[in-house]
Amino acid sequence: MLASAGPASAQGKVPTPTDNLKVQVSINPANASPGDTVQKTIRLINEFDQPQNIVNFVDSLRSMGVGFVVNGSPTITPSPSCTGIGKGSMSAPNGGVTISITGGVIQANGYCEVVVPVQIPLTATPGTYTNRIPACSTTAYADGPLYTHHGNDYYCNKEPSSGGDVTVRNKADVGITKTDGVTEVVAGGTTTYQVVVSNAGPNAANNVAVTDTAGTGLSITSVACASTTGGAACTASNAAPLGTVNLPSGASATFTVSATVAPGATGSVTNTVTATVDPATTDDPNPSNNTARDTDTVTTQGTVSISKTVDKAIYANTGDTLGYTIKVSNAGPSTLTGVSMADVLPTGTTLSGTPSCTPAGNASCGTRSGTTYSGITLPPGGSLTITISAAVPNGTTGTLTNTATVSRPAGGMTCNPSSCAASVSSAPAGVPFLQLVKTASATTFAVGTPASYTLTVTNLGTAATSGSITVTDTVPAGLGISNLPTGSAGCTASGQTVTCTTAAALAASTGTASWTFTITPSAAAAPSVTNTASVAGGGDGSCPADSHCKSTVTTPVNAPKLQITKTGNGPWTIGQTGASYTLTVTNTGAVTTTGVVTVRDTLPTGITFGGTSPAGWTCTPSGQNLSCTGTPNLGAGNNTTLAVPVNVTAAAVPAGVHPSTPVTNVASVGGGGDPFNGGTAPTPGTACAVLDTATPGHCALVSTTVQSAASISTQKALAAGTITPLTAGQEVPYVIRITNVGGTAVTNYQFNEIIPVGTTLVSVTEDGTSTCTAGAAAGTVCPITVTSVPANGFARVTVMVKVVNPLPRSVTAVVNEILVPASCSVSSCEPPPTKPTGCPAGTGLLCVSTPTEGETPPPQGVQPIPTLSEWALALLGLAMLGGAWRGRQRHR
Repeated sequence: MLASAGPASAQGKVPTPTDNLKVQVSINPANASPGDTVQKTIRLINEFDQPQNIVNFVDSLRSMGVGFVVNGSPTITPSPSCTGIGKGSMSAPNGGVTISITGGVIQANGYCEVVVPVQIPLTATPGTYTNRIPACSTTAYADGPLYTHHGNDYYCNKEPSSGGDVTVRNKADVGITKTDGVTEVVAGGTTTYQVVVSNAGPNAANNVAVTDTAGTGLSITSVACASTTGGAACTASNAAPLGTVNLPSGASATFTVSATVAPGATGSVTNTVTATVDPATTDDPNPSNNTARDTDTVTTQGTVSISKTVDKAIYANTGDTLGYTIKVSNAGPSTLTGVSMADVLPTGTTLSGTPSCTPAGNASCGTRSGTTYSGITLPPGGSLTITISAAVPNGTTGTLTNTATVSRPAGGMTCNPSSCAASVSSAPAGVPFLQLVKTASATTFAVGTPASYTLTVTNLGTAATSGSITVTDTVPAGLGISNLPTGSAGCTASGQTVTCTTAAALAASTGTASWTFTITPSAAAAPSVTNTASVAGGGDGSCPADSHCKSTVTTPVNAPKLQITKTGNGPWTIGQTGASYTLTVTNTGAVTTTGVVTVRDTLPTGITFGGTSPAGWTCTPSGQNLSCTGTPNLGAGNNTTLAVPVNVTAAAVPAGVHPSTPVTNVASVGGGGDPFNGGTAPTPGTACAVLDTATPGHCALVSTTVQSAASISTQKALAAGTITPLTAGQEVPYVIRITNVGGTAVTNYQFNEIIPVGTTLVSVTEDGTSTCTAGAAAGTVCPITVTSVPANGFARVTVMVKVVNPLPRSVTAVVNEILVPASCSVSSCEPPPTKPTGCPAGTGLLCVSTPTEGETPPPQGVQPIPTLSEWALALLGLAMLGGAWRGRQRHR
């Protein structure tokens, strides 16, 4: 830019930088939030001993960043040392970015002070923003700071201003809630908490730390970020902190926290969760809702089993001793205290010797009285083995049955399988005595793979059986039954109950009968099945009640175990083609999947299904819910991927939200023989995460950034500091600012500069280029291209024109305008705004009209250099000669 654009150089003067002119800037308050309006105070200080006339002062808010604008009317602070500054000499238009003063006087050793309300943009990110008034330059004035003069002496501020900083921190009312939906928990059991972190705004809160303090008796086992709303994004950790979350205003994130209660816990357990904003970037005006607690009463629940054996199934009726072994165990989940075990010896027998008790797994035997133990403690996995001997007197006849019973007066105990008592019998010599044994064909079953059960009855008595023998087997649900034996020693099935019979007599001591049938496990059978059968008949009066008449077998069932993970090929742009989510389904189980696998996907608002199903899958949309089914037959450890095409619409970035917004997608998987959730895929999001908190697991979540479309606006103005009225031969700079508040950069933005009447082109500089060359005449349409307007940023172009010399009288105003060419595409153009006041009808997209002197508003005009006709010049010469002759006559 040439020196002619500056105020001093137009007078043929070069300003002298001086320390006697200073600019101070302060912003109050110094800490603020996006959207706030702060008061910017500008003090122009004169330390000369003589007054200084203000030629020009210019301050541009764009040095602070995009979006900082004047928000209201400036105020002139009254001061006796400041005169002549008023509405006509100060310009700070509402919504504008330039503050300028032309005219006015700063008295000797005085100052002038103005206060301008400045709004911080809603899109401002946390940090310190600085508005420094630069030191002056003696060669460039378009954005010049302070220029003054006293007489013919011109000065400018030698040093940049002090102050002018504002620290922006988001203001966000972050809150947190927590509940597990119950008021009681079981000692040794588990509970799942729902933790919801939300932001009531008005600004975003990023890097919010979520911490969880588990009270005594409580341990956190897993954490998952289950779902989000409003563009939130979260991460989860099983270690402190619990997780972090980025929360736009109005957004929320839901964590699922799984915890175990200590087996010995009593009273109550309390879990406390806290959300803490990042103090470097965010202020929370309401910290009272940043902590939540959940307290539950602890109850006791233990599953006890009791079994009993005898060392002799046949006793001698001439006198004998029977040895009984009793085992009591607790499968948990709670530690049981105050348990009792009472054993009743068979009628006619007496206690022989002293009973013994051997504890295991941190159990304790309590105290004994006869054949009763009380005050027993049984932790989960703990057990007692008790031995008791009974003397059988000579002449005893009949079956001797011994029963042991376990109890807990305080409650909280259940027994497995269904009875808290166990009995065992011994028969006298000379009668049949049946024993049933049930076995499985494999130590582990697999879903979808056939296996078998075998039932075997043996006569251990000293006499053969008489009459038919019947075995009844209730097969667990989840096991399909087939291939039943037929014939006289066959089996029938009614539902899940299998009945097998034989009429054959079983010889004493060695006689047996057996039956084998096929079972096929389904997903419902996993992770294990327990099957109990019983025998009756054959002349054994102790069956089916006694333990030797029953047999139980428990078999693990291997099943497919599915996991799902999800990614997006973002970041995306509104209207983008080729956007997609990739879902990967992996079988981490030990057996191959069978049947249909279902993947459910809840698409975020603004993201729609692209209509093409992945190969091997059928996807059906219903609103934002997508269900994809397939039969991938995944072997153990294998996986398959689904590339789901999606469309990105404008609804993905709600109005008022930052132009780069994350959208969160949740998905789930089920079926294929996986027993999870009954073999079906649950509703994605929180409902799924409650069921499975593992990561990866049956639930998946991914956040993908969506960038809004470009949103271009253009401003055009006469460069600050340009001397007006314009004169012939003056070089005049125009500044064109192209602002993009969208999330996508615009490339090759185009507009046409129309060279104003009465001027010629000098140059196009900064971010723009043109095919026009210097000297292009008035009316020339000069295409200007800006290579890139960055997302959430701006570009600037300076067009310099020169007023022709001589200037025709017909040119009463310079009207500079720009037009968007018809060839411009939608992504790189903008709709025409309302034309500024003062622009003639028919002008272009934007124009700047500079009136001539005497027009309203003054004083920006084109002032032609005055000229006189030849007769007027002759008369002026004669008048001047006459005046000189009269002067000489007076001095004679």
